[in-house]
Amino acid sequence: MGEDGVVLTTENLVMPSGETVEAVKVNVVGDPLFLQRLCNPSELFTPVNPVRGIRVVNDGDTYDCLPDDQGNFNIQMNDNLAPDAALRVRTTPEGIVFTVEGTTPEGT
Repeated sequence: MGEDGVVLTTENLVMPSGETVEAVKVNVVGDPLFLQRLCNPSELFTPVNPVRGIRVVNDGDTYDCLPDDQGNFNIQMNDNLAPDAALRVRTTPEGIVFTVEGTTPEGT
């Protein structure tokens, strides 16, 4: 049930008394295309242009990553190179750039 980005699910909650009850969980994520449905004529709205692929370039090697069946990408990082690693995301005229910032144990 639900529409326009509202998703209803159920989950079991344990009350302070120890009783387990089934509750309705409301997830409101919004509908990113709501303006498109409201516009008439359609020239008033610029359609969303979703990311269709991510190209990873690392020391001359290139990897193309595609979304899953729902159009989602998972971007993950670890502290393998630096214990204080931070993922940075910024935009440039060429596209979106992801970098990992931090200091290695050798200080480089």
